[in-house]
Amino acid sequence: MSGSKSRIQASGADKAVILHISSDFPDALDPQKTKAVLNLVEGTPEYRHVVYSLNRVNGWGGLAAVAFGEDRIAISYSALPKGIFWEKRLPQVAAWIAQDLERREIRPELIEAHKFTVEGVIAHELARIFGCPFVCDIQGGTDTRILKRKKGLRDRYRLIAKEAVKFFPYAPWAVEPFEGTVGLSKHKCINLPVVPGFDDCAPSPVVEEDRLVSVFHLDSWKRKNIEGLIEAAKTLRAKRPGLVVDIYGRGSPKTLLRLERMIKEEKAEGLVRLMGPVAQGDLVSVLQSYAGFVLPSKEETYGLVYAEALFCGLPILYYKDQALSGYVEPSVVGYGCDPFNATDIAAGMEHLLTHQAQYKENIAKLQNEGGLDQLKRDSILNAYRGGIEEALKAASVHYRRIEKVCFAASGGGHLRQLLQLSPLREEFPNYYFLTEKTSLGESLLSEHRALFVPHFAFGQRKTEGFWPFFKSGIANFFSSSRHFLRERPDVVISTGAGAAFFTIIWAWLFRRKIVYIESIARVTEVSLFGKLAARFSGLTLVQWPGMVEKMQGATYCSPLVVSELKSKEKREGILVTVGTIMPFDRMVRGIESLLKAGQVKGPVAVQTGETSEQFEDMETFSSCPFEELNTRMERADVVVCHGGSGSILGALKAGAHVVAMARKPEFNEHYDDHQRDITSAFEEMDLISVAQDENDLLRAIEEARGRPRKVVNIDPSTYVQAIRRFVTGYEIIPANTDRKKLAA
Repeated sequence: MSGSKSRIQASGADKAVILHISSDFPDALDPQKTKAVLNLVEGTPEYRHVVYSLNRVNGWGGLAAVAFGEDRIAISYSALPKGIFWEKRLPQVAAWIAQDLERREIRPELIEAHKFTVEGVIAHELARIFGCPFVCDIQGGTDTRILKRKKGLRDRYRLIAKEAVKFFPYAPWAVEPFEGTVGLSKHKCINLPVVPGFDDCAPSPVVEEDRLVSVFHLDSWKRKNIEGLIEAAKTLRAKRPGLVVDIYGRGSPKTLLRLERMIKEEKAEGLVRLMGPVAQGDLVSVLQSYAGFVLPSKEETYGLVYAEALFCGLPILYYKDQALSGYVEPSVVGYGCDPFNATDIAAGMEHLLTHQAQYKENIAKLQNEGGLDQLKRDSILNAYRGGIEEALKAASVHYRRIEKVCFAASGGGHLRQLLQLSPLREEFPNYYFLTEKTSLGESLLSEHRALFVPHFAFGQRKTEGFWPFFKSGIANFFSSSRHFLRERPDVVISTGAGAAFFTIIWAWLFRRKIVYIESIARVTEVSLFGKLAARFSGLTLVQWPGMVEKMQGATYCSPLVVSELKSKEKREGILVTVGTIMPFDRMVRGIESLLKAGQVKGPVAVQTGETSEQFEDMETFSSCPFEELNTRMERADVVVCHGGSGSILGALKAGAHVVAMARKPEFNEHYDDHQRDITSAFEEMDLISVAQDENDLLRAIEEARGRPRKVVNIDPSTYVQAIRRFVTGYEIIPANTDRKKLAA
């Protein structure tokens, strides 16, 4: 869609589109949510604010949405509690939002996540998709708690800390945990207190009675620490027998009954009183009838009510390490307590009562001299506008992070199939290959970054015995582990087989995205590697329609494009290739016998693999660079190859007459007989001739020469679209300009 659709006309001026992702926005599903985000949105009408309000319910996989106003969508999505599998679930929510925005023809210029650790993951995904900058709020209490607990998401959080252009911590104290844990830069932070419902300041008169007040939603009584408040009040009652602590706030009937019972059981009737809700218009007069405000919360992101108490002229008791810490000095406005120590809470309450007059005088002075202006509506909204404008200036820079991709495969046909995915390498230039050190693998080094691991295959146990299988597995494990832990790819794309197994396991353990493409050689039966890899992959692709039923949840992608060979250039000779896995002396001896008997004419060139056998009257070489082998295929009249998909497709792409002979496991030529299936499938398409054994080679060669030459190419578009959708959550090519710069 065009960039012009991302702005609308209003009063002759364009409005920049800001996409908000928030779990704390009053909506049709939960209208009682805090108005902190709503106040920011309504306070900056110069922008077009598009809001997706999130509501999580316990479960997995479901998502429903309802509009509750212009540019307002409430989403109900199911996810497991305690943040289990967030790394998988939240990107799915982001993908749904992206598709909904595309349907509504809205393209954001800036994305704001209103909680770093939750909404930040969604915003990070959306920023990748739309190629726009994003900013994050830091809600100190919730965000620091999740940051501490969700160690499995630390890598994602480090990326968010690095790539977000601005952060809006609700309070200064919230920045330090993110600095130390995920490397967030405090220079990208703009402190953003919560917009108050009122901010008219008035001094509070000195109250003679020992009356303290607290205001909070009663359903949050555990976090607000009412138990500590009751215990502290009981401790202080011995020194101040006239003490009263009144608690205002609404709550559910169940909570009200529980708290009344608690007060009675603690023998605190008359000492701690539940006063019910107070109307916003009456809050000032109610608060000013008390000596001080006390709220020793165990966790407090900001605590708007503390600021409102200061506007009313009351000294405050608060959590010394949270709440308004960093905005005010406790020596000036009250007492910072340890909420987990009832004795310290009692000492703070006594301190407020004893020094009430001095604190109220200090606060009145702050009110008059502008010391509280940073907590007022106009100041907060101006700070917010400034941060938004700075972030919007980055809109010309594409902030979609380019995922680091590992293309992992064994040598031979597995690797050749990965090489067909060139559009993905252009789209995700921060990639590397992980494969075996074969001639094909080494040929990658001229154009690609490649890392090598020792050969390992599950079938080795059949052909070589347990100990060689075990030793190669151990060697591959340590090599794969070293490469993965050094590279830390975001995505692993693999066509199998064993050499890539441990890389897939590491990717699963680190919650990376895994794409498994079952080999085109698998026509009717799933490979052992495929059975294992599909359990760990997030996306499984198969290349023959019958395989969809064999692999649950797999997606079929048709890769083959067949056309007539247009070139009439004369070709001559026979090229024999046995692939890179192991020798295939039986087939080579068959060609040698035909040549000696004069039944076929040379020249004959043979790629023999690593064999101890000696052959006569033919040019032989164990291996050669990939490009040289392709050139030889393009010049040969006939290519005789083993039944490996890579060799067959390479010969068909070169336009040669192709004869294939399947290896047989009973001769220890392969681990199983899947080559019989692949050769039969291509024979049924009338693309190749199949020799059943070495004695059938002459018939197959003559049959192949009688068939019109055809060229078979791999069209990767269906693969690319499926993988792009899985990796980025989007159908189209994700927005991005200078991919090489972003990949650096």
